[in-house]
Amino acid sequence: MFTLYYDILKPVYQENVNLLYTDTDSLSLEIWTEDVYDDLANKFENLVDFSNYNASHRYYSKKYQSLLGYLKDETKGIPITEFCALRPKMYSYIFGKENKKTAKGTKKTVVQNILHHDMYLNVLKKRSLDKK
Repeated sequence: MFTLYYDILKPVYQENVNLLYTDTDSLSLEIWTEDVYDDLANKFENLVDFSNYNASHRYYSKKYQSLLGYLKDETKGIPITEFCALRPKMYSYIFGKENKKTAKGTKKTVVQNILHHDMYLNVLKKRSLDKK
């Protein structure tokens, strides 16, 4: 992950890439570019597996499907519009009309049914949890 960010992405995007969150096998990045999907398909074509994209997506491909070592876009080509990470294994992001949330150590039913993205933001900004 270190090599990917500092040796591959940073030289291309320079100040236009920010590391938001990292885990053992994942990176969450903020990238300022004209079209990040075009960049992934053309500048980094040997790094990305697009097999989880919708078959109608312009970059859908089975070329690297099920092969280890390739990057995969967890949102399947839908841009993340808001991201909030509070600590390791505790983050939330919005993409399209969906909200992906994690909170290690919290029951899955609580994460799915009670926690909302706004709650993560409140904790980050106000350091408190407003149960709205």
